[in-house]
Amino acid sequence: MPDATHDDSGSNNHAPSRRDIDCPSYREDTVQEGASIGFPVSVDTTWGGLPEAWRALPAGAELCGAVYFLDSDGKPLNAAGAIVSAMIRSPLWGDALKTYYDPIFTAAGCSFNEDRSEDGQTRLGWKCPQDAGYLAQVTTDTSYNVYLVGGVLP
Repeated sequence: MPDATHDDSGSNNHAPSRRDIDCPSYREDTVQEGASIGFPVSVDTTWGGLPEAWRALPAGAELCGAVYFLDSDGKPLNAAGAIVSAMIRSPLWGDALKTYYDPIFTAAGCSFNEDRSEDGQTRLGWKCPQDAGYLAQVTTDTSYNVYLVGGVLP
């Protein structure tokens, strides 16, 4: 496994300064932040229906749960076609995340599509077949040692 504190990917030469947080606090902060910017969300402690093949955690990582957008009635959007992200507590970022997840997504039929990382945030994307969730994304939180694995539910 690559060293999570060092990364040689262009503009990501130095590990971003992110604080540690426990999963219950991160789930609570996610709900509060969503409400504060007008995008109410719901969280739980599951993988959120992401494809089984994507449900992998690097050594030392912890699944905090899933985050869902809410419909106009305040119910979680968690059926086929919904965008869902699993919240994972870990200091990994940059190339270490790509190195870990690329073989997982490739085995699920996805192909690496883009690296839109900038300003200390890792933002990676894979194109996937419809039955594997159309797309997969891995994005780091800029404040906390958490990253999101997200996609469109098949």
